[in-house]
Amino acid sequence: CMDISGRISKIKHTKNNIFITLCNQETVQLVVKPALFSLVAELGIGEGDIITAEAEEDKGNVGRFRCEAPSYLARTLSVVSKRVCPPPMKISVSRLRDYAQSKSRVRQFLNEHGYIEVNIPVLTDGETSSKAHSYETQHSRTGKKLFLRKTMDSFLRMYSCCDVSKIYSIGPCFRNEYVTAMNLSEFEMLSVFTNYMSQQQAVQLATTLVQLILNQSVTFTCCSAADYPSLPERDSFCILSDFHDSQNSYACVEADGSTNEFKIKLKGVTVVHGVMEIRNYQQYKQKIAVQGKKKHYGELVHLDQALQSGAPLCFNLGISILRLLAVYNNCRIRDYDPFAFSRIDIFHDRKELEK
Repeated sequence: CMDISGRISKIKHTKNNIFITLCNQETVQLVVKPALFSLVAELGIGEGDIITAEAEEDKGNVGRFRCEAPSYLARTLSVVSKRVCPPPMKISVSRLRDYAQSKSRVRQFLNEHGYIEVNIPVLTDGETSSKAHSYETQHSRTGKKLFLRKTMDSFLRMYSCCDVSKIYSIGPCFRNEYVTAMNLSEFEMLSVFTNYMSQQQAVQLATTLVQLILNQSVTFTCCSAADYPSLPERDSFCILSDFHDSQNSYACVEADGSTNEFKIKLKGVTVVHGVMEIRNYQQYKQKIAVQGKKKHYGELVHLDQALQSGAPLCFNLGISILRLLAVYNNCRIRDYDPFAFSRIDIFHDRKELEK
């Protein structure tokens, strides 16, 4: 005999047996004979309950109508936990597995090609300049104001300026801004920094990573950023180029105002953003001035010093793995991440705020 536990997903009553389908690490069938029918009724066993049973292998599970799952004969039954209400959310194990395996494939590929995964601080006393607002917190002992990072780029660029040429990080970023099904205030990013990489090489790396994440080959088309809105069909992957200087981009700006950057879009949603990082300190200062330098500059002074010491050519790829999976499979981010920021009802006091 052996002990078998699991949640009941299905119960089928027949004249001679009660067939209980249990879900634990696998799906199994528990066969209850008439001698235990009264116990089943007494315990009030139903779908959603978690039970345990002392059982033995069902050697009679043969023939035309045999159960494909492992089948066991129950000798005793007991209830571990009764389900008294519906589950709070539906969680797809297959989608959780897809997301985990996507990150695993990306890590394996980058590690095999000489990239180093580095740790980036989540809390910083330097607030980067951009249109996105920061989440603020405070150190309890010193009272010092701290910020949740909006991006990992500043610290990765410091690594890059110290001639660490092939690095990446996967982790959460936080932006205190609007929330939609595809734009969340808390999201996970893959950032890849490579020194002395051309834009053509960066595009090739980005398309490889996209196909690794999806675990299949896909087709990419190319067009200019100006022509993309007029494309009749945008359901396929499109690589956009020919961007010009913008206030929010940290891309290197050429003499004609063009920027060394590209985007990969799917169904109108940006899933990859590639940027040739600013390599001239004066240009960096001008960009910060245009954006409005934040009052709390803190440890970002180290980025200033790193750029002044000589900034190598560096291409930065930013990929939201969750967004890519969700858009490609016509899902929501919450389908892959049940505890995504969008679970929070941040508008329940909207009427009070409007007053």
